[in-house]
Amino acid sequence: MFTPARLSLLTSFVFTAGLLSAAEPLPFPNPGFESGLESWVLDKNDQAAGLSQVKPEAAHTGKAGLRVTQQDGSPGSWLQSARIAVVGGQAYRLEFWSRVVSTSGIGVWVQFYDYDRKPIKPANGDLTLQLLPDASDWTRQQLNFTAPAGTEYFSLAVHGYSKRPVLADFDDFSLTPVEASVSTTSAASTPSSGAKSANALTPDPARVKEIASCLPAKPKGLGPTLADRAIWDALKSDPATSEKNIARAVRFMNEPIPAITAEAYQASVQSGDRKIDNVTSQRRFRLTTLVIAEGMENQGRFIPAIEKEVAAICDEPTWILSGHVQFTFGRNDLGTAMTAWNLAAVDTMLGDKLSAGLRKTIRDRVRERLFVHYLAEIRGETKPEWWAIDPNNWNSVVHGGIVGAALALNDSVEERAEIIAAAELGTQFYIKGFPADGYSPEGMGYWKYGFGHYVLMSEAVLVATKGKVNFYDRDNIRLVAQFPRRFEMQAGLYPAYGDAQLAEVPSSWLFHIIDRRYGLNDGSVRAFYPDPTYSAFLYSYGAILSFDAKAAPVTGKSSVSLPDHALRDWFEQSQIYVGRQSAGPAGISVSFKGSNNGVSHGHNDLGTFVVATGGEPVITDPGVPIYNARTMGPNAFDYQVKSSYGHSVPFVAGQPQKRGSQYAATVKERKFTDSFDSVTLDLTAGYGLPSLKELTRRFDYSRQGKGGFMITDRVVFTSPQVFGTALTTYGEAREEKPGVWLITYKGQSLRAEIATTGNAPFTVTNEVLKDESREGKVRRLGINLSSPVSEATITIKITAP
Repeated sequence: MFTPARLSLLTSFVFTAGLLSAAEPLPFPNPGFESGLESWVLDKNDQAAGLSQVKPEAAHTGKAGLRVTQQDGSPGSWLQSARIAVVGGQAYRLEFWSRVVSTSGIGVWVQFYDYDRKPIKPANGDLTLQLLPDASDWTRQQLNFTAPAGTEYFSLAVHGYSKRPVLADFDDFSLTPVEASVSTTSAASTPSSGAKSANALTPDPARVKEIASCLPAKPKGLGPTLADRAIWDALKSDPATSEKNIARAVRFMNEPIPAITAEAYQASVQSGDRKIDNVTSQRRFRLTTLVIAEGMENQGRFIPAIEKEVAAICDEPTWILSGHVQFTFGRNDLGTAMTAWNLAAVDTMLGDKLSAGLRKTIRDRVRERLFVHYLAEIRGETKPEWWAIDPNNWNSVVHGGIVGAALALNDSVEERAEIIAAAELGTQFYIKGFPADGYSPEGMGYWKYGFGHYVLMSEAVLVATKGKVNFYDRDNIRLVAQFPRRFEMQAGLYPAYGDAQLAEVPSSWLFHIIDRRYGLNDGSVRAFYPDPTYSAFLYSYGAILSFDAKAAPVTGKSSVSLPDHALRDWFEQSQIYVGRQSAGPAGISVSFKGSNNGVSHGHNDLGTFVVATGGEPVITDPGVPIYNARTMGPNAFDYQVKSSYGHSVPFVAGQPQKRGSQYAATVKERKFTDSFDSVTLDLTAGYGLPSLKELTRRFDYSRQGKGGFMITDRVVFTSPQVFGTALTTYGEAREEKPGVWLITYKGQSLRAEIATTGNAPFTVTNEVLKDESREGKVRRLGINLSSPVSEATITIKITAP
């Protein structure tokens, strides 16, 4: 966001130049960084982290260029140019050269100012040129635009998305007045050799035409109307649940709508506390509850309250969640997409029970807040937003909202087809983001959220096109769809790696749709209500209630064999293990991970593990922290729950693991049998310490009896250093005798026996971390050798007492 603070920093850097002839570039101070960062200004986060630097290896021409380097979790870079005098209403062309060295989540933002140096916002939102995420050679970038009326000054910022990895170069900026005939806002890229098209979302016109031929003349959303009484009666088949929903709707009907003011929203934006986003969620949940109650009753009792809720949502100053303002720049985000699809679902289910004026307002708001931005992107008028070509869960969720809302509200068959065709291209980045082993790097919760929305979108498209456009049928997608089945340790229990909930409620409705659409025959049972993740999303009810439980599979991809699933699942590329034994919930099941510390929504946790018994994770990963400015900001990994200090991993030479994809584990050895599994990970690279010569962690899992689990850490230093490891739990821990601890959580216990090489003395510190997770207080048993060592081994044997 372009803040007043940035304005004050730039006041002394205004550069004035008269308008030259249309063929001659304007004077641009230090456009190729040959004078370092002279005439450019870093914001405080960029300056502190050293994200934007002038380097000789970043030069396109001359001796220097700009290199931007960000790790996952770092703040977004921001480097601002000097201001250049321009003329409002005049057309210009911005050009520069860029190169994506390895990965990208970055672009160039254009700003306009009036005579008093106050920002002028373009009518169609922020003007940006965003780089594609894949590696590329030097490419000439070009952005044509017309300065808004009243503009006196132009400036640009090279800006990396917050918490996104970046390694990209920039050089040779120029700004040139052009003829009015080319004044339409547009972006283009000219590769120096063989790079891809500038816009990965622009669909083939032939594909758009093909999809259009499959769509109905009028828009129709996914979900039952009030006339579909058999469906609503089925929803009432569980009296306790339906009566509870109606009673809640009556309460909401008689309560005032929670207030959302511009002041409260801005306060959350500034503080990062996301409090106003909780109010936003309350409003969506209230609306969903009222509509479902009206669907079951069909008496009109809740219609006035529903109309008030819809009107209040349409009157909100923005649908962008406060925590997303800094990297959405006034365009589409999760909140906007989900809200649009929710309103579309209200319109689909209630139809003309809503007033004509309100239905028009819904269409107007959704178009101006959602469709306009996306259509501009896919038509090449602006660059795709970061999420549209990223493997993050945003890709599927926002695309899902756009597609779902378009199918329900957009009167133009051509635009509906264009949006579907573009989403078909964009969501490939999401699906391809899953490794070949089908693991979900963002964890179980974000699989439910991200892949769940992908399924909802796929269902909406499949129904709208009568099965002729099938998003379900993609390479590797069957393994992705089976991720929960393979990740499950015991019934309904999943490891809480990264930003996952400790107790993740299974999505019965989602499992059922996946089971039927992929022909998995997993014995899933149909559910008529969504799980808590989707309770505020009315459109999820639309898919659940209208789904044909007798539907045949729709994918032609071959089935995936999982011969050892009963004993284990090993995600090869992701280095994730889940081990089970035949004793069932009464015995021990385990999971552990390697991977790297640069995963989206991941923690610094190479070598962490979970041990469960009796259906409870007694020794566990702490899971998701409370989301706020601290846990989502530039120093997020200082927070103990995200740092390796708050996980069951070694603490080496007094240092935790480092952040970034280069801090990774490797598999040294692996052996699987029916009774015994063993995996050895090399964790040396995870700490980035010159004094650390080698650190291995061996996991041994036995299925004998109730099962047993042994963790052996072996370390070698170049000089004596302190060394230790840890066990984390949400339960209690007590020492039975020296070196033997009993850990108990929710009535289930595990015994941990600690041993060291040559009986080297050690201490065990039983502490509660000062930083809490969303689950609550985390207990850490810190196991530390009493003296520095050059070589050492610590072994922990875990059994059921």
